[in-house]
Amino acid sequence: MRKLILLAFLYLAVTACSKKSNPDPDDDNNNGNLTAEQIRFRKIIDTSAAYSHQLYLWTSKLPENYSYSHNDLNSFMRWIRNYSIEPGFSGPVDRWSFAVVKSEWDNVSGGIAGDFGLDIFYLSNNDLRIRNIDRNGPAATKGLKRGYRITEINGSTNVAYSNVNAVVNAIYNSSSVNLKVVDELSNTTTVSISAATYTQNPFALDSVYSINGKKIGYLVYNSFLGDTTQAMNKFATVFNKFANENIDNLVIDFRYNGGGYTKLSNDLLQYLVPSGHNGEVLTKDIFSEYFRDWDTTVAVKKKGSLNLTDLYVITGANTASASEAVINSIKPYLNVKLIGDTTHGKPVGYFAVSVADYYIFPVSIRTINKAGSGNYFDGFAPNYLAYDGVDYNWGNVNENCFKKAIELITGSGSGTRVNNADQARIAANMNLFNQKLSKENPYGNVRELDNNKLQQLRSAIEIKQ
Repeated sequence: MRKLILLAFLYLAVTACSKKSNPDPDDDNNNGNLTAEQIRFRKIIDTSAAYSHQLYLWTSKLPENYSYSHNDLNSFMRWIRNYSIEPGFSGPVDRWSFAVVKSEWDNVSGGIAGDFGLDIFYLSNNDLRIRNIDRNGPAATKGLKRGYRITEINGSTNVAYSNVNAVVNAIYNSSSVNLKVVDELSNTTTVSISAATYTQNPFALDSVYSINGKKIGYLVYNSFLGDTTQAMNKFATVFNKFANENIDNLVIDFRYNGGGYTKLSNDLLQYLVPSGHNGEVLTKDIFSEYFRDWDTTVAVKKKGSLNLTDLYVITGANTASASEAVINSIKPYLNVKLIGDTTHGKPVGYFAVSVADYYIFPVSIRTINKAGSGNYFDGFAPNYLAYDGVDYNWGNVNENCFKKAIELITGSGSGTRVNNADQARIAANMNLFNQKLSKENPYGNVRELDNNKLQQLRSAIEIKQ
């Protein structure tokens, strides 16, 4: 059956690359009105459509005909999202299929950034905070930390939300910026920062706390992208440290983790699973109907000596993809308690498919856990709602989310959800963030196919230039 599919796939690729295979009403090629670049772009669209018809999880819903009126390839890949019809959901569930220029993907997937290495968030309408600092970025070299309040940008004290467009442009769209900040001791400092290219460090913090007779490990991990070898070595170091410190409980902070390579999320899971489960199902990948023989099961191969019964995970609207897969996959093995806000809701993934100067990423893989659960398109709701305490640095025991985890572990707090005023505060701030400050991150839950599978795809369809 696979041979027949690939032969048909190859035939489609040849027709897509040699002549127009899509009967589209906006075609004026027969009148000789298209430039060489327009003809080339249409071939790229045809090739991308051919891939999508084979790889897309909802391939049976895709129409045979499509338009060439898209401004770029990413627009076309976003268009196919409309056909991701999933039982139990009122509208399309795919929010991620995309295309990207290869050079941009190489930078993002390698954890290469070119900015100030800081993110911002409004604690209130007139209180602008640094919510995250990359330890390898330019802002870190200036001594800036999460929780610092920004009171002035480029000489202007108007940093209120009413001026948010100017604030966003200065922080995210500029090559240099001057900031006046107030630190945790109320000291005021003025710094000048220039954007630079650097390799991001997703490990913001790993610490151990002794509180009320409990040993608590705390890991703040912000991305599953970057150098996978370095990340796996860091996991080994961190969990060896936690084991040597004899921690009783572990808090993992995924509130800003938008995902990345599942190779890394699976590696992290091997440290979290308790002993005695080797060989059992850790997670499963389910492919489209044409590639079900690619379905993959990852088995438990316990790493490290840490044996937990409970896991506390801090989450937020930016917790997505591979970080959600960790939550879903570990649930059959541990008592998982979520603190923070509802996660993004991405139980699917993809792999990079080369098309000319681009990579396309049609959603191609559904992830489920040992129990067969995995349709969390609405995200995971927290067991304990708590606002993001951006007025404190990482690891401060008074930071709202971490404080709630400590209370639950030590029994020193009520263990209840926060009050209505705090819920309103969360809603207002997330609305602000999603409107102006969030940047779409489709790069999570990325798989690396082995060479044999990649060769099958390349042989099946290849754009001719």
